[in-house]
Amino acid sequence: MRHAQVTRTRSAIVLCVVAIVVSWTAAAATPAVAESLFTLVNSCGRFDPKPFPFGGCEDVDANGNFPVDHGGFPIPGVPVKVANVRDNFTLQPSDPYTYLGVGTATAGFGHVGSAAEMQELQAFQDSFGVLNLGSVSATAESHDTLTFSAGTTAQFGFTLDGPVVGVCDFGGASGAPCDHAFGAATSRFSANIGPSGAVAFQVDQFADTRTTQTFGTFDPQTRLLLSAPVAITGPLDLEMLSTSHADTLGPLPNGRFSTQSVANFGDTATLTQILVFDRDGNLLPDVTMTSESGTVYPLAATAPGGGAGPPPGGGLPAPAPSTLLLMSAGLAGLLGSKCRRATRRHGRADP
Repeated sequence: MRHAQVTRTRSAIVLCVVAIVVSWTAAAATPAVAESLFTLVNSCGRFDPKPFPFGGCEDVDANGNFPVDHGGFPIPGVPVKVANVRDNFTLQPSDPYTYLGVGTATAGFGHVGSAAEMQELQAFQDSFGVLNLGSVSATAESHDTLTFSAGTTAQFGFTLDGPVVGVCDFGGASGAPCDHAFGAATSRFSANIGPSGAVAFQVDQFADTRTTQTFGTFDPQTRLLLSAPVAITGPLDLEMLSTSHADTLGPLPNGRFSTQSVANFGDTATLTQILVFDRDGNLLPDVTMTSESGTVYPLAATAPGGGAGPPPGGGLPAPAPSTLLLMSAGLAGLLGSKCRRATRRHGRADP
């Protein structure tokens, strides 16, 4: 059960973050492209719930800023936006509390990924009410508009490479005993398609309890998440969103603990299949599709002998990984609602 003083806060341990920066054959990162791709990673290793109305992060740099990155375009001419945070925090020698949070978010047209992991040692609520806890949050969003030359309905297939979610499942808290009861992790992918289409896949772990929620048709063998048919009444807006949080549930009122949380969807969710049908439900082989970003999406053709098109990844080539950023992480943290709300972009809710 969450402690009463941290119900408005999120916290997370980051142990290992993998972000795959995927090259995609589209236009250069123009201002319009930059507006369509959004990334945000933030972290906090020490939170004070007293400031009204949302509390405040005490894990700040010399300028009074808590660790946050809105990301940028690391490869010139490639429309892939990446944000990264590596947050080290310690109270030693006066206090043994130590934290390391690592997060990443990757957004491109047709693929998004996020990862948040943390470890903390000797977390504790001090005498002034400050919570020595950890939290990492990562968000990646991609927006585009697709126009079809024909068709009545379309189905969108997304291949999910991940997520990996766990509490105390990846080596403990830097070799110290790992308290499962205080860790929490969540990874979620969702997509909004047109005015009514949507899919979602989410894995949550609180202590030793793991749950999975799915909206859409998911094949665990192919890892394909398929939407229901979406009506084509004009251009379709496509919004893809990946979020990951690694948090702390505690602390105990009178005692210290160490824990670890991992929420890694950093290997991305990728749009690998679009099938377009006529009013009778027949797959159309000769449809053309254009996108506002100029991206060439994988429009499926008729399968041999008819049917529902090629398997996931068929049609036009799917994006290929071009850069692998691998980080290891260590010790504890926490991010309050103020940190999240002050930096979170307002937009359409995911399904």
